Amino acid sequence: MRERQLRSWRELRRAIEGLEHDEGIRIEAPLKVLRRRSYVFISRSDGTYIVNRTERVYDRRLRGFVPGGKEEWAFFDDPAQLLLHINQNFRRPLKAWIY
Repeated sequence: MRERQLRSWRELRRAIEGLEHDEGIRIEAPLKVLRRRSYVFISRSDGTYIVNRTERVYDRRLRGFVPGGKEEWAFFDDPAQLLLHINQNFRRPLKAWIY
């Protein structure tokens, strides 16, 4: 599968609900508490959603932002819990891709 942008909350919800073990979702969104953009990587293993949030850091050599800095991990058994977590912690608009 090629990377594909998810253009709505509905598409994101469907992608999370149908996420296969060999797929992932990348979200770029500002944290509600810091107003600083973060990367969120979502994968799924043995029915558990694995969420890794990392800061965006600027790489001068690449002249762009890359994942780095602090990171946090979270685990969810239910897609509704994961969607609630995203909704409570990140500002919209979200930029999201499935890969």
